[in-house]
Amino acid sequence: MKKIGLVGGLTWISTLEYYREINQSVGTHLGKHHSASVLIESLDRQVFLDAATKDPSEKSCADLIVEAFQTLKLGGAELFAVCANGIHQFAPIIREETGISLESIATATAKHAKSLGLVNVGLLGVERTMEGTFFHEALRAQGIETTIPNKADRSLVHTRIVEELVIGEFNDRTRLDFEQVSRDLQRDGAEAIVMGCTEIPLMFPKGAIGDILALSTTKIHCDAIVNAAL
Repeated sequence: MKKIGLVGGLTWISTLEYYREINQSVGTHLGKHHSASVLIESLDRQVFLDAATKDPSEKSCADLIVEAFQTLKLGGAELFAVCANGIHQFAPIIREETGISLESIATATAKHAKSLGLVNVGLLGVERTMEGTFFHEALRAQGIETTIPNKADRSLVHTRIVEELVIGEFNDRTRLDFEQVSRDLQRDGAEAIVMGCTEIPLMFPKGAIGDILALSTTKIHCDAIVNAAL
């Protein structure tokens, strides 16, 4: 089995889930006493946020991520992933600076959605994920269209993620609001919801938002990482 290198800490809450899911998956594949060979470079989220504030170009943020992957590479990691959705925007510069190709959360999720026969999914996450291209392009490559919330709902979802979910706060108000946003996406044609933030599945652990099928990008990504490592 290849040694897995993970960049985490963005947030540590979802990084913890990655460690658990990866090891559970390895146990399922190889036997319950087996566990994964994992290196984790856990970053300080506040340092990352400060860098983003001081440098709107995000070069400082990219430098932090690149350095983290270089550390993992020097530590002997053979397979690389980041425990977050939005950080995948740095995949091209990571590859350019280090030669590392990430196990893509978007590609894994898109392939899973295709295996379910889905042709239109709703996408929830931070604004950069919902409005950006990396998830939309991965889904489109599998013949799947992406539906995102309206501007007000995107702002609501983003705010609740960065002010509550990333610090482990999960409350009924936000749960109900996310259910309403998901119903609106379903009304607009979405057959399922992609939980495109690795903290959202912690609020909806049963694979559904209300009565709507919801895909955990965390679990899907972890399964893809383990399959590649094996």
